Amino acid sequence: MKFVLINIFAPILAFITFNQNLKAQVSQPINGLSSNYVESLESDNFGIIWVGTNEGLNALIDQNIYEYESNVSDNTSLLNTQIKDIYITDDNSVIAISDDGLSIFNRTNNSFKQLKTETKPVSIYSDPFTSDIYIGTENSGLIVLDNKFDLIKNYRFDLFDPSTISTNNLSSLTDSRGMYFEENKIWIATNRGINILDRSDSTITRGIANNQNNLSSNGINGFSSITINSSMIEPRSDYLLIGTDRGLNIYDRDNDRLINQKQFANSDVKNIIKINSKLFALLVNSRLTLLEYNSVSQGFKSTIIEFSNNNSNVKKIHKQGDFLLVSGENFVSVYDNEFKVIFEQITEYAVTDVNIRNNFLWIGTQNGLTKHTLKKTLVSRINEGSEYYSKNEYYEVLLNNGVFSITDIPNKNTY
Repeated sequence: MKFVLINIFAPILAFITFNQNLKAQVSQPINGLSSNYVESLESDNFGIIWVGTNEGLNALIDQNIYEYESNVSDNTSLLNTQIKDIYITDDNSVIAISDDGLSIFNRTNNSFKQLKTETKPVSIYSDPFTSDIYIGTENSGLIVLDNKFDLIKNYRFDLFDPSTISTNNLSSLTDSRGMYFEENKIWIATNRGINILDRSDSTITRGIANNQNNLSSNGINGFSSITINSSMIEPRSDYLLIGTDRGLNIYDRDNDRLINQKQFANSDVKNIIKINSKLFALLVNSRLTLLEYNSVSQGFKSTIIEFSNNNSNVKKIHKQGDFLLVSGENFVSVYDNEFKVIFEQITEYAVTDVNIRNNFLWIGTQNGLTKHTLKKTLVSRINEGSEYYSKNEYYEVLLNNGVFSITDIPNKNTY
């Protein structure tokens, strides 16, 4: 195992973000990684930034880098040098994901436990009720590990047993909300429909009883949920939001029925992330979209977010703490839990991953890693619908009817 200590901080540079409605941010390029091709980023509760590259794993601690590589003669090193993804469990365990399996970091002796999988792992989910780890694979079903990373079960498709998972190929299980955990059951997204795992007997039901044929597609991306407490104007409601490759389905669990969501018909809906109790961010055909429940109309309203850099195609959204991180091919935006913009930047190189910890934003690209200090903007919400407004001495930004308009105040131009 290669273990190298390097000082990481290059001279500090200042920049202004592209829409100039943010204050100057501080940018620090990070030098000394095992490779400048960053593939993945994560941070743990100790404040360590973990950086996966195509040539090893890096741990950023204070102003130092610790590098780890694969060694075929050392089974306590990384399983593979190329780190495709990194996962931090609820108890702060670090898992490096590569084509051949998992490398689980042992902090006590600074080594790794190697766990080879039959086919490439594509996703990892942690069960909040048991701390078990679920691993979706390319063609060997769903693997379950306990919190000591020992194998509990491998759910596989069996043609002659309808109580098994509907497919061994979980390559499509890449949505950050691809599994939804409840106390008595687990919802699993596959490209062959919804699978519901019964915790009591470990059997799987394929589809929602009495509703499977009403789903917009069997290509399931992921889930989220919303519970509306009873009030003077509406009864209590419990909804499960189901994103598919042909639209959004809203399942009324109290009344066992699907609610048609017409505005997303024939659209690829994924990454349904809860911003607050009634507001969600999601991707609809790779465009960032807000979905909000309106208590007065007792329905959902959606708004597409247009970016001021004229690039609406989003590759990834995920929530970390109070922040929503949004990244496209060459841009990054950060929102708080009221959907106020606190950071925006166009990048010179393709963005590969984004992470935030203690008001520091880390952006990984195909040509390096930078650290940014966040400063809040003047963006504010102006009513209970989906309208937003921001203004300073240079720009005025208005979201109206799903479209952003930007006014250049000094030059009196509106875009």
